[in-house]
Amino acid sequence: AVTTVTDTIDTTTVTLNATASAAEGGTVTYTATVGAPVTGSPVTVSLANGQTITIDVGKTTGTVTTAAPNDALTGHAPLTNSITNVSG
Repeated sequence: AVTTVTDTIDTTTVTLNATASAAEGGTVTYTATVGAPVTGSPVTVSLANGQTITIDVGKTTGTVTTAAPNDALTGHAPLTNSITNVSG
């Protein structure tokens, strides 16, 4: 007997959220979220600022923190970041 096994590729969306506001020099927390708990191996989310977030197996979120700029010349300039790559 021969059994054919069809592999269904599981897809998910990764979203990135950040602390809504922070004082200059304060802490900004970035949170990456997936729609279902991670299986198999951790998910690594690379950010445009060079940081990475790891979402461990069994979890749906991972976080990383960074300091808000403390630059008198830029004042209340927004801090931007984005996902550049996801693996795992």
